[in-house]
This record gives sequence, structure tokens and C-alpha cells, in this order.
Amino acid sequence: MNKILGLYGQIGTGKSTVSEYLKRHNWDYINQDKLGHEVLNEYPKELAEHLGVDILDENGMIERPKFSSLVFGNPELLRLLVEFSYPIIINKTLNLIKNHNTVIEGAFFYKVRESIPHTGLVYVSVEKDILVQRLIQRGHDINWIYKVLDSQKDIYENSNLADFSLDNSEGLQELYKQIDFILMEML
Repeated sequence: MNKILGLYGQIGTGKSTVSEYLKRHNWDYINQDKLGHEVLNEYPKELAEHLGVDILDENGMIERPKFSSLVFGNPELLRLLVEFSYPIIINKTLNLIKNHNTVIEGAFFYKVRESIPHTGLVYVSVEKDILVQRLIQRGHDINWIYKVLDSQKDIYENSNLADFSLDNSEGLQELYKQIDFILMEML
């Protein structure tokens, strides 16, 4: 039987690292954040109208820095974004699932777990100081980092929904051992 893992965790915790490892072991990969970006590109006018804010550039596309600043600084706008985008992201995800082992990476996968079939729900975490340092190394502003982490605090609060947890604080080899353990548990 094919397995589908729903992978969730805050920004910078290592979800993509876990996904890359599984891809190297012949798992299909679906990135819900990328699907969310597709939604922004495909429905810019509809999203701006739904949010009730001016986020479009002169070409009628979402002005990403402005959009990010507004949404991550306003819980109501974030709620409206989720309300608009999640049904589209769920449909896109379902259309991409094939008859093969698949990892679905999405920071908020636990919120859509009822709508997308999965074999296991995996939460990825990392110690906060390591997380912040990683995001700084990626070039993110410290104020933006804390704004995003604050908007994602419910991810941490819902870590208990996971069937499996991965701690990415000790380096790649330790993370890979944890992933292998989960895969053995699922057999």
C-alpha cells in the first residue's frame, strides 16, 4: 500500500530537508506553499477583493513584500487568506496525488488533514534559537521573522496532532535517523 505523509511545522524547521530526503528515496513530493504561490499568481484580483486591501502592482499581480507585511501583521487578513486559498490548495493537492508514496509539505497541513488522505502526520520542529539563526542566515529581517513566527504559533500549539515528530536541532545525520525510524514504523 502506498503511503502519504503530511508534513507540517513552522518556517525554517526543516520540512524541505525532510522532503528532499524522502524524494531521494523515491517519494513523490507536493509542496503546498508552492501551490499557495500559484493561487496568488492565478487569482490576484479575486484575492485582493476578498481581503479588501490594495495589494496589486501596476500589472495587476500581487505585490509580494506589501502582501507579506500586511498578512503576517494582521490575524484577520491571515484568516481571510486561508479562507480564500485553502480550498484551492486542497483541490490542487488532490489532483497531484498519484499511486505512489508521497510526502505533502505544508506548514499548516494539520488544518487540511481531514480533506486530504494521508497515512501519517509528521511534525517537524527545531529549537527556537537555531530556527531564528537559520532564518537570519537566509537573509530575513529579525522583525519579519518574529512576525511570521507569531502568525504561526498555532502550528506549535497543534504539534500534538502529529502521529510522528522530528526534532531537527541536532544535525542532518540525526534527522535522517529519525526519518528512517518513522519509515520503519509505517511498514
